Amino acid sequence: MDKETKKVVFQGESGSYGEEAAHIFFKDEEIKSIPCDFYEDIFEMLENGGVDFGVVPIENTLRGSEGEIFNLLTKSPLFIYGETEIRVDYCLIGAEGARLKDIKRIFIRPEALRQTRSFIKDKNLIVVPSYNPMEKLKVVVDNGDRSTGAIFNERAADNFNMEIIERKVEVEEADFTRYFLISRRENKEENNFLKKTSIIFQTGHKPGSLLNILEEFTKRDINMTRIESQPIAGHPWVYRFFLDFEGDKRNPMVKKAFEKVKEKALFFKFLGTYPVKK
Repeated sequence: MDKETKKVVFQGESGSYGEEAAHIFFKDEEIKSIPCDFYEDIFEMLENGGVDFGVVPIENTLRGSEGEIFNLLTKSPLFIYGETEIRVDYCLIGAEGARLKDIKRIFIRPEALRQTRSFIKDKNLIVVPSYNPMEKLKVVVDNGDRSTGAIFNERAADNFNMEIIERKVEVEEADFTRYFLISRRENKEENNFLKKTSIIFQTGHKPGSLLNILEEFTKRDINMTRIESQPIAGHPWVYRFFLDFEGDKRNPMVKKAFEKVKEKALFFKFLGTYPVKK
């Protein structure tokens, strides 16, 4: 990669985990991280050339996969350029000098409720769901409200100059989100990292059709690391399959497997070859 400042778009507000993932992807480079409201905005901005890369969540160890991202990847000409994962941990955040006893209500993203419900119930906090909890908190704090807090992360607290009142308010510690870095171009960097490849395909609605395709990988000793079915929007009870496997699409065995899968599948799309997360 060249060294100019890259524009990287993510969904959410400043300090979100998507922004943190962007900085992990480019840890040794200067980037301009750009927030947006919707996942489809990421794809649109990237496809139109307004940014260089996008960051999207693909799955979480507690909530499962992000079906919307699968649908967007299927329709988009973009490629997966890299992957990383982030441990999700939550903090209670408030105005500078605020203490736990001061907080009566909180702004919180809906997906964080499951992980922090015990803390919320134990402290008898009033919940105000919001997709931009820190921005909402800043408004009320700027107006002198010290009884309202937010549940978010440390980066967000720093970005909004707020105080962390209590750390690790989540229920489960093993909460990780996997992120993709997406790009208009394939990742063709030559390095010694283990490679992973992702594809999407659709089979016929006949017994053994999925197994018939997967055998093209197993017979060539290609290690499949993940397979998941995803419903096709607008076609109830019809599914496509998202497959990850170890290997580079330039590998002769992978090329041969692709040839056979394309012959057998009703739909096939290569999403990208990229370094396995270290």
